Amino acid sequence: MTTDKTNTPLTIRELQKQLPWTIHYDEAFRNSPVAHKDFQHALLHVFKAAGKLASAVNDAEHKGHLFKSVDIDPYLADLVICALRMANTCPRPTGRQPIDLQTCVEERIEMKNGMKLDRGVAEPVIRDRTLREFASLLIAPAWLSNIIEERDNQGAKYGVTTDDGHDLFDWVQLIVKHATRALDVSRITTPPLQRGGIFRFQMVRVAALAVAAIEAIDRKTARQGPGGFAKFGESTIVEGRSHGKGRLPDHES
Repeated sequence: MTTDKTNTPLTIRELQKQLPWTIHYDEAFRNSPVAHKDFQHALLHVFKAAGKLASAVNDAEHKGHLFKSVDIDPYLADLVICALRMANTCPRPTGRQPIDLQTCVEERIEMKNGMKLDRGVAEPVIRDRTLREFASLLIAPAWLSNIIEERDNQGAKYGVTTDDGHDLFDWVQLIVKHATRALDVSRITTPPLQRGGIFRFQMVRVAALAVAAIEAIDRKTARQGPGGFAKFGESTIVEGRSHGKGRLPDHES
């Protein structure tokens, strides 16, 4: 029985070896003696694809449009395809093998991040990684990237000292505040195209605040042991404050 491999992901190396190139070029271009003409032409298509992505970003920032797969996916793919083409056509000294993009990508990831990729303990040699595997290592979903960025912004603005000064009800008040702001989308004055963006923005803030609260709890538990969490809300009781009453904590996003 023949195994159906039509759905098996190809590695970067396999894609590079199998890359077809049936695109028609002008005769003058083909007859040009310039050694790097194919590399250079692929680079032009990198700029073209980047321009399409920049246009989608521009529409998102000025018009409140959400990214659509039709405006993003093909051009991200084009960037990878162009990289494969450039690796295959880059002029090399006589006797040198073509660029092995698979190895270059793996080494570049490890160098920039100061870490080794997990290739599995039982594997004696570096195995090929599919593009999907690289994506899982490098590219967080947009929503997760947004939460991480918002958390970084909060941390830079307020710092650990402010966060550790909050008690349980402080965090609840902050989260409820920003969750309530998400209801602004229901107002008739909010343009329809902006409602989803406003709601999503506030949900990102809520998620980042929840992360900040978890981090604060973990720090207190690490310092004071298991009883640290139990003491996390004592200041609220001592000060006579209760949920929904008293000052609003200083942790605006």
